[in-house]
Amino acid sequence: MAPGYANPIDVYYLDGDNKIFLGTADDRAKFARFSTTASLQLKTTRDESVATANDDGKKPEIVLATHVDPEAGLLVLRWINGNYLFVSKLLIFDVPTKSSFDLYCKIHRATRIFRTRREMLGSRLREVLEEYIDKLQRPTFHDFKIANEQLEFDAPLTYLMRSQVVSVHLVTGLAEGEYEKIIEYCAMQGERLLKEMEAIEGEITLGLKGEQARAEEETPFAVNKSVAEETLAAAQSKSEAIQREKAIFPREKVKLGFRKVCAKKSGERMAEKSKPPQTPQVPQGTKVGKVSYAEALKH
Repeated sequence: MAPGYANPIDVYYLDGDNKIFLGTADDRAKFARFSTTASLQLKTTRDESVATANDDGKKPEIVLATHVDPEAGLLVLRWINGNYLFVSKLLIFDVPTKSSFDLYCKIHRATRIFRTRREMLGSRLREVLEEYIDKLQRPTFHDFKIANEQLEFDAPLTYLMRSQVVSVHLVTGLAEGEYEKIIEYCAMQGERLLKEMEAIEGEITLGLKGEQARAEEETPFAVNKSVAEETLAAAQSKSEAIQREKAIFPREKVKLGFRKVCAKKSGERMAEKSKPPQTPQVPQGTKVGKVSYAEALKH
């Protein structure tokens, strides 16, 4: 019993018409904190005790209305007893490391029956189940059966198992006779499950055909090997010729920038530009004036 707690309460589960003892919760207040099932029953019991004048002092108890696997149910109960209200330890740390797929499924179901609060339970237990199913390379009839019977409340996980079984069956194949046993089991469970399996098989078959068609469309045209080799050789030859040309006729690097000009020449050019235009010298005795076009032709 964790220190500082009291008021124990017995926990039972139903197996048909029989009420079977599972274990004892060390403190009813903490049990109600971790389990919604317990909190609802304890509230009802308390209200009935207050309303009844001649209460016989009967010890309150918790009865799980659905059958729970004893090993899995007791593990959840022990986890609650050894936990603390405000700094809770996740359930995954109390699960044995070398647990089987069966036990993981049964523990997950037990948390559902107890209606364990998610913020205290954590999500790692469910993640382990998801990873296990997703990596099944050769699922068996037993895997399918235990998932269908223990995880029926978790639709995504059951769908994942069914899809995994059908996928492996269509792509690589299950062990001999396994798929036939699974389909026979589905038929025994009812028409609904059988139709779901047929629908999943149709979806996966359609998806495989689509992937195959896309792969065929994306396949590049085959290139003649000799043509490819000749093209590569020509490209290499051209590259080598360019390299030889660069080696024989090295190119002079040109630096970008302003070209420096001699200060003296620059000054002379500026002086010439600044001079006013000179009037041409005319010899003495030459008449200056307008010259007709006819006179100009005589010269």
